[in-house]
Amino acid sequence: MRRYILFIFLPILLFSDFTLIYKLDSNFIQEFNYKDANHTLFIFKEDNKTFEKLLITPKGKYLSLFNGNIETIYQIDDNISTPISKDSKEFDINYNILKRESNITYNGFAAEKWLVEESGIKEELIVSKEERLVDAINKMIDALKKLLPNEKQKDAHIFYVGNGYILLKKETLQFLEYNNSKLNHSLFSIEKELNQSQLSQLQKEIEKCFQSPCCGEAFSKSKTINDWLYKKVDRWVLIKSAKCEDIDASYGLESALYSDKNSTIVIEMTTGSNNIYGKIESLQEQGIEINKVVKIKTHGYRTLVAYLPFIDSTIVDIILPNTTFSIYQKGRKNLLPFAKKAIKFSKLSHF
Repeated sequence: MRRYILFIFLPILLFSDFTLIYKLDSNFIQEFNYKDANHTLFIFKEDNKTFEKLLITPKGKYLSLFNGNIETIYQIDDNISTPISKDSKEFDINYNILKRESNITYNGFAAEKWLVEESGIKEELIVSKEERLVDAINKMIDALKKLLPNEKQKDAHIFYVGNGYILLKKETLQFLEYNNSKLNHSLFSIEKELNQSQLSQLQKEIEKCFQSPCCGEAFSKSKTINDWLYKKVDRWVLIKSAKCEDIDASYGLESALYSDKNSTIVIEMTTGSNNIYGKIESLQEQGIEINKVVKIKTHGYRTLVAYLPFIDSTIVDIILPNTTFSIYQKGRKNLLPFAKKAIKFSKLSHF
């Protein structure tokens, strides 16, 4: 009896831990790591540098974005996606197969080469029914459907051809590797602290913010922030402002610099319908421990104040409806009086 039980569960054990790697085009790589349905990790690379990760753990779903060595981690709302369908046949692509070459091998796996016609265009595909790859693709599709918004879930099926076949090569999309080596649980954990190298990089990034709007990144002429700020606050004068590159259509970031000739104060204005916290809580989500965070109200709005010794800066976050102001200055400072005077809270009466 024990032998039969072992044989029943053997395929499940074989197809648990694996890594599946595809080239999406000439510069982009997608790596999918799977331990079980509650431990999956997508890693996306451009020119061999990681720029994004998508992670599923028992505690939640996470998105990591990379800027150099700095990783920003966001928790994905559980309500953002609901798997619409578990039936892959819904997404079968009905190719007109003009020529079929069986019994070929592609990157170590049994495959077929098809010459197909779709919408009057002929192209060559390499496909496979190899059990391990089909199982891996199905698990990858299930994971993507948990991470993608409902309207984008069809994108998860680009690797599925139909009739039990999965895609190995089409134009620039290309299967590179399948590896079933054991995966360590630490691969699927959220980092709780930054190492010294990352802290050093963060310090350099923050230093740029005191020298140029948008921390020296690409920017254009400011659109909104000047309307919200007074040009002079006591001895401080607004000297520069800019609109930073948008991450997406629903998110905006503008930056302004005040100077008294001896020091600089930076104000960042973040806008977006899902914007609910500022720089302090963002740093905490990245795993940076901030011991003393003062939480108060400014004109009735949630405000956080903290001193960060590792970058020797004081930060004030003021969270308004769909807008957050982050004000920061080098050293341990009392920034709150400046923040109250710099921002035109009277504009909120028009909302």
